[in-house]
Amino acid sequence: MLLLRLWNYIRGYVIILVEGYFLEKFINICIHRQIFLWDIKKLKNTDMRLKVSINGFKMLRPIAKKTGCRIRIVRKKGIPFTLNRYRRRKAFLFGAFAFVVLLYALSSFIWSVEVSGNKKLETELLIGRLASLGVKPGILKYGCQQYDDRRKRTGVDRHCSKRNKGKGGGCRKEGASRTCTPTCPL
Repeated sequence: MLLLRLWNYIRGYVIILVEGYFLEKFINICIHRQIFLWDIKKLKNTDMRLKVSINGFKMLRPIAKKTGCRIRIVRKKGIPFTLNRYRRRKAFLFGAFAFVVLLYALSSFIWSVEVSGNKKLETELLIGRLASLGVKPGILKYGCQQYDDRRKRTGVDRHCSKRNKGKGGGCRKEGASRTCTPTCPL
């Protein structure tokens, strides 16, 4: 049911008010011509409110003429109508697109490097060592993956460290001093 609602919203639909004495005949002809109607509510003896797709609405005029009913649009809903409303506002659409692109681009950089959990070594020494390995403010987050490879190649594993990535624009190093290499529990 939710998928059907979403599909109708994507394609666009119209809420209409049908006035006339032959409402049942109107509905029967619509069904016969395979026009999809939904949420049909009878308001009075001669009035009903219903929803119909954009293509179905275009096919209703001859049916209304045949049954002697009047059709009024109450509300237009859906993506086509929303896009039509913003059609002339090209600067707004450009600004929204530029915002999304800038947000993605700026969130791809490391803005700060934090070191916590170190008791034996100084924080500045660890930050300097990370900078020599390429982890410093201003680089792409995706460059942090190269840091793990370089750390393994150079044998720098004096601290058991965990890197938190993907949380904001920073690279946080949590470390605890260790004396021996951990064994794999598997």
